[in-house]
Formats: sequence, C-alpha cells, structure tokens
Amino acid sequence: MRKTQTMVTIGKDNRLYGADSFLESGKYPFSTLSEMQGVFGVKHDSELIQKMKENRFITNEFVSDERGFVAWKVTRPALGD
Repeated sequence: MRKTQTMVTIGKDNRLYGADSFLESGKYPFSTLSEMQGVFGVKHDSELIQKMKENRFITNEFVSDERGFVAWKVTRPALGD
C-alpha cells in the first residue's frame, strides 16, 4: 500500500489541496505545507521530527504548539496572483 502525501498551499486568496497544491507549490514554496499526514499527532520532540529536520528539504519550520505537538510556522506570506 502506497502512503499518500498530503499537501496544502496557502495562496494569496485561496487554499489548494493535494494534486492542486503540488502543481502550485513552485509558485508558493514558502506557504506550501507538505508531509502533513505523516506528522499529525506527533510530538515536536520525537525522533521522527528530528530526522525529518535533518534529512528533508522543508521550506517551513516545524514548531511546537501549546500541547507539544508539531505545528508549522509559515515563514513568508503567499506571493503571486
């Protein structure tokens, strides 16, 4: 069974999901969130998150929410359109 990748792109006036997000990710690299499905409910200090930080090119920073779980920090507002 193939694991699907969940992506969300936050555009200037819209949000794109899945394949649409993938197609527009080059236009909005700093407001595209990927690898989402694999880290929902994972603690920020877990080994999985540390490995992802070290081994993946991710344009957004993983941060900890108030409960210690993974959250994303969008580092730059959406451009374009």
